[in-house]
Amino acid sequence: MNVLQSYLIILIEMSCFLIFSSSFYKPEFRFKKWTRVVYVFVMATLVLIVSDVFGQSPILKQILNIVILVTVSMIMEKKKFERAVIVSVLFIFLLLAADIITILIDSNVFKIDTNGSYSINVFVILLSKSVLLLLILIFKKCMSRRWLESVETTDVFFLMIFPIISIACILFTLKIEIAVKFQNEMQFVWIVMVSLIAMNILVIFFMDDLAEKAKLKREKLMFEMDVKKQQEMYESLEENVKQQRSISHEYRNNLLYIGGLLQKKEYDELSDYLKKLSDGNMAGEDVIDTNNPVVNIILNTKYYEAKRAGASFICKINDLAGITMMEGELILVLSNLLNNAIEAVEKCKGRKMIKLKTVIEDEKFIVSVKNTFDGNLRKDGERFLSTKRENNELHGIGIKNVIKVVEKYDGFYLFEPEGDEFSAIVIIPMDF
Repeated sequence: MNVLQSYLIILIEMSCFLIFSSSFYKPEFRFKKWTRVVYVFVMATLVLIVSDVFGQSPILKQILNIVILVTVSMIMEKKKFERAVIVSVLFIFLLLAADIITILIDSNVFKIDTNGSYSINVFVILLSKSVLLLLILIFKKCMSRRWLESVETTDVFFLMIFPIISIACILFTLKIEIAVKFQNEMQFVWIVMVSLIAMNILVIFFMDDLAEKAKLKREKLMFEMDVKKQQEMYESLEENVKQQRSISHEYRNNLLYIGGLLQKKEYDELSDYLKKLSDGNMAGEDVIDTNNPVVNIILNTKYYEAKRAGASFICKINDLAGITMMEGELILVLSNLLNNAIEAVEKCKGRKMIKLKTVIEDEKFIVSVKNTFDGNLRKDGERFLSTKRENNELHGIGIKNVIKVVEKYDGFYLFEPEGDEFSAIVIIPMDF
């Protein structure tokens, strides 16, 4: 096999590695997306050099190949060393497994002499790469969370037809020894087979795009569900506030009655009446007034929730009557930020505090929520996530929805820890 053909085969292998690595996490390239091409060619070139220099030492060759995959992955992508090593070793395992499976099929099923002619060996290699693609496709469906959640099983089976057909074509070619019968057309057949494998690679990349679109569709649905949920919560809170205000009105009447009993010095009747009211409270009173009824309901409700959690609630507000955001989006932003803060302080063993700032300044709607937390956070890319395990499907969806609203209005957001406090800041322009 000449250098060009060897290089093409290695390019196929490196493309397979790129597909395989995407099973574990979405690639985050430091540069532009077109650098995927550079990524593949750089690795292919290095692997080709290693194959030429250390071809007589298979073990050393595979070790160096793993080093290449790990190094290039860490340089070109934002991969941690441990993850890069795991992915690289697993890929080399699948690569060798594909070779072994191919040899077993050729030797035991089709009785092909793998030490035969040059043309037969070429087709055996192409068959091996097709088997590798099929193994990766199966692995992605079984192990990839993104594929498992996003792509329908029927779509996977449909797209698996292509690598299966490719394997069948190559096996058929080997069986009838077409390369031996048509020596003059060997180069043409070789190109056709390589093109067939390349088509399979494109199909799998297409499946990745399909998975991404399905994921975005699901996130959009979750966003709409979250908006609806927050809207229903707001309506429920609004009804509760009305009931509480009605109760507060009754308390005022009670106070007038108590005052009358005192003036008449009817102390026994007053004592009995006070006992009847001993379980009452004035929780329905608004302690926060922003001149915006929607914001008032949310902030007052969350104020009492924070108090029940044992947290001090410090807030800075001004007149928010001028907010022009859609009501549902306003509810979503405030509710999610405050829900996260209350959930965090509930888990705190020591100081429990929530600092809230909701103001309109310089034609910008500013929401700043700072809360104490127990220090347990994990970082996923540029995002900070809590370590809670329950409801993994909706994990972090609240913050994602907040970000979507902010980006819709070309605003600014920041989520970051500051010592034992976590800060969430949202700034939305009012000139839309």
